[in-house]
Amino acid sequence: MTDRAPTPNTHLLERDSVDISIVDSNDDFIDLGIKIEAKVIKRISKRLRKDGVVLKDPQLIAAIIKECMAIAMEEHGDQSVWGPHLHGSTPVIKEGTPFEITLYLDRKGDVQWPSWSDITIKRPVREIDQNILDAEMHQQCLMAGERHPREGTPRPDDIISCNLQVILADSAEPPLRLDGLEIQIPPTGQPTLISGIPVPNFESHLPDIAPGQTLEIDINAPEGHSLHGQRAVLKIECDRIEQITPASVDKVVEMYGSPNEEVLRTQIRYAMEAKNNRDQLLTMADQLFDAVEQKIDFRVPLHVIQGRKNKLAQNLLEKGRAAGHSTDEIKRQIEQMQEEWDRDSNALACRDGIINLLAKHLKIGADEALINKEINLMAVDLGRRPEDFRKEVIAQGKMPRIVINCKKQRCLQFLKGKVVIEDIPADEWESMQEADQA
Repeated sequence: MTDRAPTPNTHLLERDSVDISIVDSNDDFIDLGIKIEAKVIKRISKRLRKDGVVLKDPQLIAAIIKECMAIAMEEHGDQSVWGPHLHGSTPVIKEGTPFEITLYLDRKGDVQWPSWSDITIKRPVREIDQNILDAEMHQQCLMAGERHPREGTPRPDDIISCNLQVILADSAEPPLRLDGLEIQIPPTGQPTLISGIPVPNFESHLPDIAPGQTLEIDINAPEGHSLHGQRAVLKIECDRIEQITPASVDKVVEMYGSPNEEVLRTQIRYAMEAKNNRDQLLTMADQLFDAVEQKIDFRVPLHVIQGRKNKLAQNLLEKGRAAGHSTDEIKRQIEQMQEEWDRDSNALACRDGIINLLAKHLKIGADEALINKEINLMAVDLGRRPEDFRKEVIAQGKMPRIVINCKKQRCLQFLKGKVVIEDIPADEWESMQEADQA
């Protein structure tokens, strides 16, 4: 025999062995009482042992509750946004005693969705012209070029190798640290991204950067970034500064295995257009749900917020222990984070809930093909191999976020013909966003 949990395909309960009754209900929720006779639990354990699966009580209880939740969702969850939630403490298995639990299901009635024609969305438009292609070819030549130490103030196209800390101004969490980061200085007047965060007027800080020196910059992360809404400081510990002698175009053509420069430029154009289309879609989807969130009344159940806070607390606990912090110190940090976690958990849960609710209203889902496509596109954006990135997504429990992203984009595609869309030059849009963060 092996001590292992059932596989996802293991079916423990027959529907007729699960008694479900409505304990309480109103417009906002329904409480379901679930009862399974003791003889059924005994029969399940016996069958599992026969199949070579030995489960300790907590594992068996978790598996049974999971199946009960699936049954409850199938039969009573048509109006639920968040799915079933266990009321009270986790039960125990007692010989000769029925297994009983109460499940809470939220019920979101008819939502008064806004008139879609009252929503205006900006569509950033960028034409991949000859200047943009030339700039990208120059970038490819830089990437294949040779580096040399830079004496004096760094200039456009130079590489700053550094260690980066992102320090949250009002947070007890340890700073996010990225060692060995490379920052390429963009052409004069172009926006600078550091760890995905736009840094306005970065070129004004260049005279203060030198090997062995530390530079601190106050920033505000844009919407969509995990640090949005939080004041933060970028602490750049400069290691070295290098200038680049660009490689020849012929060398880049050879490196990519293209027959000639013209073919390579065509390939680059297609790749840039695909990325622009994706960036455009994500930008418009964010605007859509910003508008919807402002126009409808949507409240997040307390247990959903608390569940998210519990996960954050557990993550902070594990990080604190790994860093050698004492239990009392970690508890103090968790206490200090409560107000911020309340705000952030509610904001994220509210957005996720509205996306799920609108997707259900529009009868939109996220199938396996769409999820795989999203993972592949994200991997390309990050310069990662799709299969490796997919494993990471699954291992870190990030698949629900991928599903949310898919639903968000499909909602926009469904409503494109109903909302008002105004084209705006991408450069103008980026300047507006940078000004908002300044």
